[in-house]
This record gives sequence, structure tokens and C-alpha cells, in this order.
Amino acid sequence: MSRKAERAKLARTTAELALDDRRAVHVSRRIRGAEAVDGFVVATGMRWLLLQQISPDLDLDGYIAVRWKHVERVTPLDADHVAVRALTRRRITPLPPAGVDTTTTGLLLRSAAGAFDVVTLHPETSDPTICWIGPITGFSAKAVTLVPIGADGRAASESVELPFNLITRVDLGGRYQTALGYAAAARDATPLRAVR
Repeated sequence: MSRKAERAKLARTTAELALDDRRAVHVSRRIRGAEAVDGFVVATGMRWLLLQQISPDLDLDGYIAVRWKHVERVTPLDADHVAVRALTRRRITPLPPAGVDTTTTGLLLRSAAGAFDVVTLHPETSDPTICWIGPITGFSAKAVTLVPIGADGRAASESVELPFNLITRVDLGGRYQTALGYAAAARDATPLRAVR
């Protein structure tokens, strides 16, 4: 077995143990310039790893799905880590989002569209600073369509279509996304299903 395959197997095993133990982890990825992620493992699919994100405010703030093929290392956070201590003291328990399927990219995005009004899609291999935030409005065989919402809370007049293979990270249900969804709905008088 190659070293890369050994690292991938170790990362998967560590994530699965963290899921069983409800333990927080630090996930580093191979993508140049992409940030690492801290959170609780809430699902491990064939293609995607789903974490409930630990925010800089030492709270849980939405979910982050990252592709397994980009995961370099999964490291459990020590019980003495400040975020772990804060969440434990407040008795905050990580929970998986209902109905989100991490098996394949298509299933992840379709289930995310059914569970969340606004998502963030990252094509980090081309540029880690670019992302699109907005509601998913459609699918083709190998792509997803999204109506971007800008930082000003205005929905774009045109949709963006992203091929599944370019998406490296999907953010779901965070406070910032929720607020942008509300701002866009208020401006355009468009009712959102139920922004979470």
C-alpha cells in the first residue's frame, strides 16, 4: 500500500472513530491555500466527510462537507482544547442534519437542497478564495445550479452552474448563510422554505 493510501485509510479510520465517540477533530486538506476545518464528525460517506463546524465563537455553526480525496489528515482534538471544553461545559451536543446524504456529490447536493435554503459551494482547487452562496435551483446530470447571493444580501440576476467535480467543499446551515438568505428574501419578497 502506498503512503498516500495509508494516510487516507488512517484519516478515514480516525474520522469513523470520532463519529462513534462524538469527538471533535481537526481536518487538514491537500488543497493548496484551503483552510483546515475543526468540528464534530456527523457523517462519513463514500465521497464526503461531514462535520458540524466549531466556530471561532466556540460554538457550533452549521456544517461543512469536504471531499475525502482532499483530506490529508484527521486529528482528534484533545479534551482540553478550549472549544471542546466550552461546548462540553455548555452541554452542546453535535447532531447530523436530517436527510443529508454524503454518499456521492449528486446525493449530497440534492439532499442539501432539500434540507437547507442556502448553501455555500467552494471550488477551492482553482482558487480557495472563491465561493458561491445561495439557494440551489436545479440539477443536470453532472452539475448543480445556484442563484448567488452577494455580501449585500442581493440575489444575482443570473444563475451559476457548477460541475460536481469542481466542488471541493459545501457549507450548510451556518449563521452567515442563514442571514444572507433572510436578507435576499426580504429584498426580493421571496419566501424561503424555512431558513435554518
